[in-house]
Amino acid sequence: MKIKIAVALATGLVVGLIVWFVGLPEHSYQLVSPEYNFSAAFPDAPAITHSQNDEGLPKTEWTLKHDHMTWTEYFDVSATCYNETLDPAKEFDGADADPALLLNGIHVLKSGRITVQALETGRELPAYSRMTEETATKTLMAHNVILDGRCMIDYGARMDRNEGPASLYMGSVKILK
Repeated sequence: MKIKIAVALATGLVVGLIVWFVGLPEHSYQLVSPEYNFSAAFPDAPAITHSQNDEGLPKTEWTLKHDHMTWTEYFDVSATCYNETLDPAKEFDGADADPALLLNGIHVLKSGRITVQALETGRELPAYSRMTEETATKTLMAHNVILDGRCMIDYGARMDRNEGPASLYMGSVKILK
């Protein structure tokens, strides 16, 4: 009986030490934005910032960044609406030829137009997907943009050291209606 109690105490101590040093798994945070008609599942609660787009209309950004000493986890989604319906040709054609990418040492690995389907209604929306690599650091970023009429949902995640969580996050962003 004393041996069973000692083993149970030792097991409890070991589990307690593991939780103390490693930490509990991160909880997830389900973002639902009725205003911008989308949802996204973050690994943890994101920081929220409010600003304005180039037309002076509201823009909201949700960002989650975890520094792990030698690398950083990064998840981000921003949403804004404009006065007129967005044209996929104007938004997506030539997007990879943006000189800012080259100036910042960003190489486009693959990109292209995709279609996203709304969960509730099944309507199809134009979208653009891009995978980039920062030349100096070899940082991989996944980035998608969805056009929903007058609104734009822009989201991305760092892929190089956390491909699983980043892929889950990228797949979690959904248009609601």
